[in-house]
Amino acid sequence: TWNIAMKVQAEMFSGLTQGLKVQLVYYRGTEFKVSKWTDNPKGLADEMCGVACHAGATQIESVLTHAYRSAPEEGIAALVFVGDAMEERSEVLICAAKKLASRNVKAFMFQEGDVPAVAAVFKEIAPLTKGAHCTFGPNSASELSDLLSAV
Repeated sequence: TWNIAMKVQAEMFSGLTQGLKVQLVYYRGTEFKVSKWTDNPKGLADEMCGVACHAGATQIESVLTHAYRSAPEEGIAALVFVGDAMEERSEVLICAAKKLASRNVKAFMFQEGDVPAVAAVFKEIAPLTKGAHCTFGPNSASELSDLLSAV
């Protein structure tokens, strides 16, 4: 699934419009990694292809907090998160999402798989931030394009 996810994620950002910058943020094992900002879809795709899966707990709170802290300086309008699991307490993630919403950053929560507990929290984060909850799959690239056009 990781190889399929990388392909779809690369497609999600292949249609970057002029002036839109993105940053790859990911976690694996105990690592939390942040790339440089780029407006180059090929560079982003290449960076994503260099990421390998490692087992470890989710760090969704760290992703939300990173976006919250970066928002004023970087002018972040949206966060696109793709995930299939959630080990953190839902209250912690909702609190982090409320902070993110205070900076007017929309969270687009793409869920791979169908774990009900994950769906419940992603579905709560999305409206708090005026974002969206979507199923991650083959149509995710066009869904994201539509969502980013709205932003």
